[in-house]
Amino acid sequence: MHNKTQIKDKDGNRFWDSTPAAWEFYDLEKDPEEMINQYSNPEYQEIITELKQLLKQKREEIGDTDDEFPAIKKIVKSNWEK
Repeated sequence: MHNKTQIKDKDGNRFWDSTPAAWEFYDLEKDPEEMINQYSNPEYQEIITELKQLLKQKREEIGDTDDEFPAIKKIVKSNWEK
């Protein structure tokens, strides 16, 4: 068991104090256990870009703007195009 303290309601997010903001993408057909993060793998960039656009559209449709959580909004914006 890890000896980490969970921080609650910090900038509208729950996270472990030692975990930086990060993007993840797993090929569930090849890696059903989600052991290898493929987010930086160039082979997956086209599908990742497509999925980000779909997620952005869905968030706009449902009004999930993070306007009330500027820290989260900044993290998403600064990492969205990477």
